[in-house]
Amino acid sequence: MKRFEASGVLLIKVTAAAVSYIFVLLLARMMAPADFGIVGALLTGSLLLSVTGILGQRTALLRFIPPMRKLRGDDAAQTRNMINRAFTLGLIGMMALTVVLAGALLLADSIGLRAVPWPVMAGLALIPLVGWIDMQAHLARAWRSVVLALVPKEILWRAFVLAGAGAVYWWGGGADLALGTVVALMIGVLVVLIMGQGALMGRTMPRPKLDPATLRDTPEDWRRTVVPFWINGVASMFLTNADVVIVALVLGGEPAAYYFAANRVAMLCHFFMMSHNIVVGPQVAAAWHAGERDKVQTMVRRATVQAFVPTVILAVLLAAFAPQVLALFGSGFEDATDILYLLVLSASVNAALGPAMLVLDMCGHEKLSMLINSVSVILGIPALVVGAFYFGSNGAAIMVLTLGIGIKFASFRSLRRITGIKSTIF
Repeated sequence: MKRFEASGVLLIKVTAAAVSYIFVLLLARMMAPADFGIVGALLTGSLLLSVTGILGQRTALLRFIPPMRKLRGDDAAQTRNMINRAFTLGLIGMMALTVVLAGALLLADSIGLRAVPWPVMAGLALIPLVGWIDMQAHLARAWRSVVLALVPKEILWRAFVLAGAGAVYWWGGGADLALGTVVALMIGVLVVLIMGQGALMGRTMPRPKLDPATLRDTPEDWRRTVVPFWINGVASMFLTNADVVIVALVLGGEPAAYYFAANRVAMLCHFFMMSHNIVVGPQVAAAWHAGERDKVQTMVRRATVQAFVPTVILAVLLAAFAPQVLALFGSGFEDATDILYLLVLSASVNAALGPAMLVLDMCGHEKLSMLINSVSVILGIPALVVGAFYFGSNGAAIMVLTLGIGIKFASFRSLRRITGIKSTIF
């Protein structure tokens, strides 16, 4: 990968991590713990559910667009049809899931199973909105326009929401922010950013159009990837998001607030690998399908080593000062110290074993990664529920670590056996 491109992504991700940390820290201080826990569940839940509804079309853009551009050019009809097909199917899936969830929540509220406050119902709008800006980001990544891909959602969204929340908090004399206020800010800012990002992208790449006709006559290589990419996309978000949602459902808002804080701090350890994956993914797809196997091996090993070293350094620092870091969120948050230990260890294991699952997807072995991911989700959901129910928040974190080790071990062994590519630091 080009040094400037990789370092530019890293700089953006560092900035995004700082903004995300400040966002969570200050929001925790401006809201009641129970409401903050619900916001955490909405943030993580909307990301996980949007990926569920998007039906694998984020990955499809990364898998198919770079080779199409390399072989046929930017303006080829196949390229435009692929973009329209991905966005159309993704939006249909997300809207259908949102409607189903809204109906389920209304039913639960009507029969007295669980009271659903209106901000939670309104928060369901985040599912298609988060999914759409994520699709735009993946299209920009396929065009190797990382600034447009990353800055709107990962930096500007949180920064603008925090600025608005801070203004309301100051105007209200320091009273706790209402849950509905924060949800409205998240939705409103996201709509504006989607429009702005889309307008800027339209200057350099095809603008996506919702065209159901593209779903009727589809290439075989695209059809066979829909289910694998869908399952793989859901599973990729599972361990970093489902645990927060499950803790909120099983243990309630306040424990979820503490767990969410530890989860967000630990996510800092993931951004080194994620930064390299953003660059490596499209490049691996283009190189592999052009027959450049040695180039793929070099890119993957370099990305793994360059991500692992800073991940471990940061993990050690966070573990050493875990109580002090968590105390910044407010009184009681230091109770999540053990959770943070477990989650940063999980991130270190993830970095050591490399981006094997991504490489499997980009090299045309999405069915194998689908098998691994399917097992992880089938086992992971009940494992997290049982862990949280019987052992509290620490139990959920232990399950995250255990599942993470199993998934990464299976994926890197499979990658080496099938392709001969080694993704680990060993």
